[in-house]
Amino acid sequence: MGINIKNKLSTHLSAVLSVSADKLLSLIEIPPDPLFGDFAVPCFSFARDTETPPARIASEFELLFSKKSQNSEII
Repeated sequence: MGINIKNKLSTHLSAVLSVSADKLLSLIEIPPDPLFGDFAVPCFSFARDTETPPARIASEFELLFSKKSQNSEII
C-alpha cells in the first residue's frame, strides 16, 4: 500500500516541481517521527535547484493537496 501511495504522491508533486515522477519517487521518505506526517519530501534540495524558497514549495504542495481533497480526489 505504501508504494502505491508514494507513486501517486510522486505523480502529483512532479507537476508542482517540474521534475520527473521517478526522481521524486526515490526521494519520498517516511519521517522518523509520526508527528511529522506519513511521508516527507526534501524541499531544500528542490529549492536549490529551482531557486524557490522551501517554504514556498511546501505551500504549493499544501495548495495542491487541499484542491485535490476539495474535489474528493484522495491520494
